[in-house]
Amino acid sequence: MARKFLNGIHISGTTQLDFMPTHESEGILRLGRYDSNTSRYHDIKSYVSSTAASNYLKFSIHGGTGDTVADVLTLKGDLSATFEGNVSLVASSAVNLRVTDGTQNIYVGSSGSTRFGLSSGASIIQ
Repeated sequence: MARKFLNGIHISGTTQLDFMPTHESEGILRLGRYDSNTSRYHDIKSYVSSTAASNYLKFSIHGGTGDTVADVLTLKGDLSATFEGNVSLVASSAVNLRVTDGTQNIYVGSSGSTRFGLSSGASIIQ
């Protein structure tokens, strides 16, 4: 049986992809290809339950060898995020990064000079 490949897809309007098999199960949207007996792909993994802390959306990137992926970014329903590996900020103009919990701030910024600061009560943990 010959395989048929879709060269492009166009969807207009709201689209639902229901790929979780049951309640409180992980669904995976796989983007990739199969060649020479090897699968190479990226995954977007989704888990939805009735608890904010257990809900997540994960982005997994092909690991360089067949049939392997590594979770690179996880976004959780409790508003937390996890990055695996190094995070680099590259920009052709000013870069501002600010991390705050509303009362304590850590910032790295530009505006003509590089600066690093901690608000009162914040500390650096090594």
